Amino acid sequence: MRKSLFRKYFMLTSIILIVSFTILGGIIMVFADGFWRSEKGKLLGQNVHSVSALMSESPSYAFMGQMLNLIGNVVDADVFIADSTGATIVCNHSLYDANCYHQQNTVPAAVMKKAGAGDFTELGTMGGMFQNSTYIVGTPLFIDGKVVGGVFATVPAADLWEYLGKILRMFLVAVLVVGVLSFIAVYVITARMTRPLRIMAQAARSMAKGNFLTKIPEGSRDDEIGELSVAFNNMTMSLASLEQMRRSFISNVSHELKTPMTTIAGFIDGILDGTIEPDKEKQYLTVVSQEVKRLSRLVTSMLNLSRLEAGEMELRPIRFNLTEIMLRTILSFEQKIEAKGISIEGLEDACPLWIYADPDLMHQVVYNLVENAIKFTPDGGYIRFLTAKDDQSCSVRITNSGDGLSKQELSRIFERFYKTDKSRGMDKTGIGLGLYIVQTIVGIHGGAIYADSVEGEYTCVGFTLPLGEGKEDPKRIKGKKSEGDVSDTGNSAGPDQAN
Repeated sequence: MRKSLFRKYFMLTSIILIVSFTILGGIIMVFADGFWRSEKGKLLGQNVHSVSALMSESPSYAFMGQMLNLIGNVVDADVFIADSTGATIVCNHSLYDANCYHQQNTVPAAVMKKAGAGDFTELGTMGGMFQNSTYIVGTPLFIDGKVVGGVFATVPAADLWEYLGKILRMFLVAVLVVGVLSFIAVYVITARMTRPLRIMAQAARSMAKGNFLTKIPEGSRDDEIGELSVAFNNMTMSLASLEQMRRSFISNVSHELKTPMTTIAGFIDGILDGTIEPDKEKQYLTVVSQEVKRLSRLVTSMLNLSRLEAGEMELRPIRFNLTEIMLRTILSFEQKIEAKGISIEGLEDACPLWIYADPDLMHQVVYNLVENAIKFTPDGGYIRFLTAKDDQSCSVRITNSGDGLSKQELSRIFERFYKTDKSRGMDKTGIGLGLYIVQTIVGIHGGAIYADSVEGEYTCVGFTLPLGEGKEDPKRIKGKKSEGDVSDTGNSAGPDQAN
């Protein structure tokens, strides 16, 4: 049978309580026994010393009989005087019973020897004089400076057991009350402590079935359970967001694949069955060629993304001028730029940026950012380039006029599969991988990427790269995925502005 955490914790705590009560009870009984012996020993010792002193000053046995009877009643003990042979001279019962137990028995010589040597205390039968265990206190009896006997005071050991029994009963009653309350408290506290774990287990099982909307109560955040609950809810939200992006991504990719494939199939079928006239075949084959290239770019984006996330991207770094790549990229978009009447600013003042990096991947970075900027720049707008460098690094900023992005959109534009509000997008052909891929490429080169925007005015995406050092010959090194990884291929774009 599976043992729950609640059961284990409750049983462990219960065992600790029982063991603790047992040890506490043993300690109390030991201290109670010592206390009784100490106090009883002091009381009896004081009285036998008083009797010994009185006998030394006035050895009157008739008077001592009365005195011993009074002392015995006060201290609830038997008090008697024995001579050097062990025979009882007088005891506290002598006035009423001349043949009392003490008169009929003799104190053993070994006990008399102890009494003659000085004060002693013991628990026993007084050398066989008593049948039951007895607590005994003795002291020498001096007359004219000589030891002539001993004074003894005895209490049945049953008095000690009775005293300890009372202490034990009181302790057991207290343990019963405290124990019941403790077990109730442990049960309630254990149940409350394990409840969040049971809820998390249920939520985890629900998540395993694909339900990412489950949220557990966070309670207090000052303890480990509270921190775990918060972390669990954060994980749930992240998984829900990722699942939503995954579904959106599959939907987008499906649409991106379906549209060009439908177009390609329709035009080819039209050419084959003669629906399209021969003089228009070239026109439609051109469209087919464009759609095929579009599919190629999409597939390449997916492959690159897979390689980047697996950390398998290999860099082939050489020293090259990044500014030249920017110029060539702008020329490749010349028709689109002229069609929209976009003005290009800043390139005439751009300084040479010689860096040691993979030129193909950096071309992809620039291509994606420029394509993204053109896509979301309105007719008659501008795209501005700003470059800078120092002894260790260089930076590139690409700013385009346009609607801009909200703070919420800006905070998410580098997330994979993220596309800003589709109702605002001027171009919906992207699948949300452009800036993610760009960020990854910059990251594996040891750089950083950032973005800022003002709604209704502009959007700016910039990155910094280390200048690096190396030889002209390509050198293959293993690319490593960094924390802010990113990437996509040619036709990727960024959010609302990044695809």
